[in-house]
Amino acid sequence: MSLCWIIEPIILVLKQLLKINAMNEPWTGGLSSFGLLLILVFFLKKRGYFEHNDPRNINLGEIILSFLQFVTKLKYQQIILKANKGREQPEEKIRAFFSDNLMVPWVENPLMEQKNVTHSTYKFESILKLFYVSYESVFLGCFCNNHFNMQTVNIQNKQF
Repeated sequence: MSLCWIIEPIILVLKQLLKINAMNEPWTGGLSSFGLLLILVFFLKKRGYFEHNDPRNINLGEIILSFLQFVTKLKYQQIILKANKGREQPEEKIRAFFSDNLMVPWVENPLMEQKNVTHSTYKFESILKLFYVSYESVFLGCFCNNHFNMQTVNIQNKQF
């Protein structure tokens, strides 16, 4: 049974999160809907949600939290995300296709290989911070500035 139905509610929550924080438009450095969709599909395929889960046991909140955590832990400088295959390709094999700014992830367009859907997402570090703070806030149930300040977020010992 196909679990494509889980994409719509998850993408709506994530797009609203980006929109509230003015990070949803690619021409202003944000992440496009298509880019977000491809990253989400990559995550869902990588975690096996399309093949192995019974629809009655799906917890959308848990999937969203897992996605937020997953996105902040990916090593974007080292891989290219291929949503149609649900796998990443090592960076060494296609180094020539990376953009000059290695903090922008390479999310391959499944319709035009070797095209980066997120090439104009120059605020990707801010998007990672937003996803990290959102995950930690929801996970801990605390939204105060004493615990999570967007200015001082440190992901994987990397100061953004």
